[in-house]
Amino acid sequence: MSVSTGLPAGPPSRPSRSSLSGFTLIEVLVAFAILAVTSVALLRLFSGGFDSARVSEAHVLATLAAESTLAAVGTELPLVVGETSGRLNTGMTWHLDIHAAEGVQPANDKRSQQLYEVVVTVSWSQDNGERSVSLVSLRLAPRS
Repeated sequence: MSVSTGLPAGPPSRPSRSSLSGFTLIEVLVAFAILAVTSVALLRLFSGGFDSARVSEAHVLATLAAESTLAAVGTELPLVVGETSGRLNTGMTWHLDIHAAEGVQPANDKRSQQLYEVVVTVSWSQDNGERSVSLVSLRLAPRS
C-alpha cells in the first residue's frame, strides 16, 4: 500500500534561468535613458507654456494701463498738444503724445472745434528685449 503525502517524489528541482523574473542592468539603463529624455521634453514644454503665460500677462497689463491712460485724457490729464511720460508702479513706462489730427475736419466745422490724435504707448523690458503696446484715439475739443 502506498501513502501519498502531497509532496513531490524527488528532491526539489532548481528553477531554470529562463524562468527567473527581473531585468538586466542594460534594460534598466535603457529605461532610465528613455525616462530622462521624455522628462526633459516635458519640462521644456511646461517652461515654454509658463514663458508664454508671463509674456501674455505683461501684454494684458500694458494694454490695461494704456486704456486707463487714454481714458484719463480730457478728464485727469489735459487735452493739450504735447508729450508727457511717466512710470507705472509695475516698472512699465508710458508715453502720451497729443497732436492735432492732420487733414481731418469735423463734420460741423465752425472752427471752434479741433480734432486731436491721442497716442498712448506703454513699454517694458522682458526677456532681454523691449516690448510695447500703443493705442490711438481721436478726441474732439474746443480749439486752444
